[in-house]
Amino acid sequence: MRKFFILLLAISLLSVGLSAQTFRVVATEWPPYTTMQGQQPAGLAIEILDAVLKSMGITPVFEFVPWERAERMVREGSAEAIVSLSFNESRTAFLYYPQTPLHASRYVFFANRSRTGLSYTNYTELAAYTFGLTRGYSYTADFLSFVNDRAKSQSVDDDATGFRMLNANRIDLMPCDQANGIALLRSLGLYNNIVMVPGPPLTSRNYFVGFSKTSAWLNISTLAGRFDTALLAFQQTPAYRAIIDKYEK
Repeated sequence: MRKFFILLLAISLLSVGLSAQTFRVVATEWPPYTTMQGQQPAGLAIEILDAVLKSMGITPVFEFVPWERAERMVREGSAEAIVSLSFNESRTAFLYYPQTPLHASRYVFFANRSRTGLSYTNYTELAAYTFGLTRGYSYTADFLSFVNDRAKSQSVDDDATGFRMLNANRIDLMPCDQANGIALLRSLGLYNNIVMVPGPPLTSRNYFVGFSKTSAWLNISTLAGRFDTALLAFQQTPAYRAIIDKYEK
């Protein structure tokens, strides 16, 4: 009987510990996908992720940090998930990826409005210009090879810094997600100073939530698969359509 009560106590303590465990999701400021409105996390990716996790019985806590720190936190297991990020084979060493993306994006080049007439049919035509590249971002291997071999680049901490440098003509071109770039330029008051360069997108890609392989969260190894199922189900609901319409209209 004494052993039975000890077992019950152990189970009770374990349950309390799990219920008190925080499911931390790290993100960086990337409107309209991940952003803060006042003191509240917001954005297309944040709202979808929040709804899906809650449908699974998980209440996430969102923390906004610089991108390199966010990656370090999920690599070390001090955060359970990271959003939004593209698929990169090297990240599978420390992340579980779901099969289904949260959203898609289209990368384009932005330039100072003073560069009238600038356009291209292939980005290799832009070798004479200096590109701003955000630290920690996953650009295509071909583009990075082109910049390293034939063009010039300057690293920036975030897209906002890149746009400020573009406005000051300290760099010539800034690759950025189209929707994010427009939203960010509006918030910075630079929308009338900086324009998209006519030409094909640098890339179109899907963005995911990644789950930390080193997190102590119970059954984290199966969470990506369960999240896939829940996300696909949520995508069939009016609530999902309402989030999409809110940010894309």
